[in-house]
Amino acid sequence: MGKISNLIAKEFDTRLEAMLASYIMDRGYDNIRNIEDSDIAELEGNGLMTKEFVQDLVKTARHICTDFSVMDIMTWIRTECWFTPFPKMVLVRKEDVSEDFWYDVCHELNLDDEEKAVAVYMFKGEDNG
Repeated sequence: MGKISNLIAKEFDTRLEAMLASYIMDRGYDNIRNIEDSDIAELEGNGLMTKEFVQDLVKTARHICTDFSVMDIMTWIRTECWFTPFPKMVLVRKEDVSEDFWYDVCHELNLDDEEKAVAVYMFKGEDNG
């Protein structure tokens, strides 16, 4: 669990990470950073959420926006909140795939002697999105 998720676990509820992300994107990073304690104290609940819940939501969003950069928040949304993380490394073992697949992998990677290779590690580069 990343730093933002840990903060949410301590101050709010990790089951509601998507709600926090939506709130931050809807209200805006800079707007949330400028929310004062007095503004939070004036917030009321509604038929669905209690006053305490709404106030905790806004306090946690403010804490995230003041302690983390926009890039940190976008990374959190991309890798922990809304989307399934992609692996950065994959191990392909010869014994786990068909001979045709193994040949294609070795051929695509320009490996000279595919008969001697028993496994191939593939790494996802940081600049590949």
